Amino acid sequence: MGVPESITVVVRYDTELQKITRVASETVVVSTNCVFIFLLQTIFECYPAIPKRYPPGSIYMFLNNKGPSEFDILSDGDSIHIGAAGTPQRTKKH
Repeated sequence: MGVPESITVVVRYDTELQKITRVASETVVVSTNCVFIFLLQTIFECYPAIPKRYPPGSIYMFLNNKGPSEFDILSDGDSIHIGAAGTPQRTKKH
């Protein structure tokens, strides 16, 4: 059993998310047959402030300039754009 082949995708962030990621874009290496939702979950794990600050429905995503489905299989060279569609959720102070 060999090592799975890998592909490279580029993830781009809008200016609001760049405040969290501190980068405009990054190249990500994933295994072949990686599905979109896995990459998205990985991004949220790397940047936990994104799902904390932006509730479900307030983030937009494009895969090669189209709305992705959860189970779209990523291909080498794909471009993913992620941004904040709404106002960040305010954290209440206790």
